[in-house]
Amino acid sequence: MTDAERQIEQTRVDQVIKEIQLQINATRTELAKAHDETRAVEENYGANASINRYEIDDIAESRSAIEQQRQLVARATENETILQHQLTTLEQLAKHPYFGRIDILDPGEREPESLYIGTASLMDHTKSEFLIYDWRAPISGIYYNGTLGEVSYQTPAGIQKTKLVKKRQFTIIDGQITNMFDTNETVGDEMLQAVLGEQNNQAMRNIVATIQHDQNTIIRDTESDLLVVQGVAGSGKTSTILQRVAFLLYHARNQLNADQMVLFSPNQLFSHYISQVLPSLGERNLRQVTLHNFLQRRFEGLQVESLFERYEERQLDRSHQVGDDFFESPTSMTAVYDRCPRLFNLDPPAPAAPSVYRCDF
Repeated sequence: MTDAERQIEQTRVDQVIKEIQLQINATRTELAKAHDETRAVEENYGANASINRYEIDDIAESRSAIEQQRQLVARATENETILQHQLTTLEQLAKHPYFGRIDILDPGEREPESLYIGTASLMDHTKSEFLIYDWRAPISGIYYNGTLGEVSYQTPAGIQKTKLVKKRQFTIIDGQITNMFDTNETVGDEMLQAVLGEQNNQAMRNIVATIQHDQNTIIRDTESDLLVVQGVAGSGKTSTILQRVAFLLYHARNQLNADQMVLFSPNQLFSHYISQVLPSLGERNLRQVTLHNFLQRRFEGLQVESLFERYEERQLDRSHQVGDDFFESPTSMTAVYDRCPRLFNLDPPAPAAPSVYRCDF
């Protein structure tokens, strides 16, 4: 990579950050106005929240007016929430605008088009040009799955074909390019090692800049009714599933929201460990609960043992040790595979059964 190319890319980063800062300032101004409007509507709602209880017509009219005021409050609050979300996203982009670039040459075109991939989409203030494409957008799948040459990607209108002529990866920290190189791989080893070297044990981070091919297949799968991901500890199962949640929330935003999902966590410490992944991708966290707490809430009067209580009981009563050793052994799992092949079958199931996609890490 020449110094001239690096300077060209840094100049673009500077221009994009300048545009982001302009939009941040504009959004802050709009947010302040929205906050004042919300307070004014709420105060007006409180001042007019009385009902005439003596005349039937007046009662109906008063209730209708109160309902209209309530809807105004809800809309004002929602507008303020949307603006706050936009501001948070822009502030995150200002530090790390994007991490990848793909140059594609569509059929009939003479010059390739450069697309930059980041954690969220960004258009210029005139809404005429995409400066950054969201990693979950259909065309961004080329960055994760495609190698140089003829490629295709899925869109709502069907499969589109194009030619990938360049794939470039970046590490941008506080607006400065610290690492940049071209690659033909899904994610270059140099980039992957650099990111893994920066990881710490305080909290899990999003992995959108280093998603591998198998992980991307899991994240973008929309055909299977049931998705089973199996892998050893540390293989990336949890990270992949959280990116999948963000992908589904992006593509089904009108039908799906975070409140409709539940994440079963082994313990509260783990819940805290993964709590920043979805917010870093511009999404709200899911409801997180341990299976123990979930059962306690759902089944009144049911005594559910905690993991600690179960462990203590097993330590006191060793009569079940032989059975426990067997059912926790590889021999037991092999027997399950042999006796229930359909449960783990990768072939398309019978029409009446839901489809299952299974991936081993």
